[in-house]
Amino acid sequence: MHYPKYLIFKHHVQRSEEEWLKGLNSNLPKTISIKSISEVDDDFHSRFSAKERFYSYVIYNTANKPTFFDNFVYWDNNSLDIEKMINSAQALLGKHDFSSFRSSSCGSKNPVKEIKSIALIQEGPFLILNISATAFLHNMVRIIAGTLIGISKGELDITIPELLEARDRRLAGKTLTAKGLFFLGPRYHSEVAIKSPSKILFQDLIYE
Repeated sequence: MHYPKYLIFKHHVQRSEEEWLKGLNSNLPKTISIKSISEVDDDFHSRFSAKERFYSYVIYNTANKPTFFDNFVYWDNNSLDIEKMINSAQALLGKHDFSSFRSSSCGSKNPVKEIKSIALIQEGPFLILNISATAFLHNMVRIIAGTLIGISKGELDITIPELLEARDRRLAGKTLTAKGLFFLGPRYHSEVAIKSPSKILFQDLIYE
């Protein structure tokens, strides 16, 4: 999986955001870059204070292997029914028991989660599954992506509503590789001055 990191630290030094950014980035390797800094309350937690989480899963659907970006996509060279995938995905919206879409090692005590938005965007050979929810189960996005592909290819003779009702992981699609999974970031309460993804587009990720 590919994801941004959120670091929390306390300090007693008076510096502007620009000074902090320049100072910290000047001491980091080229592979790491701090994009922004925000002041938060002492009880803030980067994980548990999140109100919504945004993920993308990228599928490379073409006969040619992804030579230069194999580590960032899931490759499927079969013909996919995109319209069927889009229609099936809409049934996942809302609050449901997602037991059919959790790994056997999932430690969550409550399988009921609420998907706030879900969309499948096609850009050439790339299919980008954009999904946001209040919280996710272990491997939930990867299993959803695998299930949509399985339904598209006719490998799964079951609908999304039937899978939600069954609450049985064995009936859903396979867990796709983590290579195509991107955690785009969380959304916090409006009082927290941390930018969060509000609209997920293929060419431009808009923050507000």
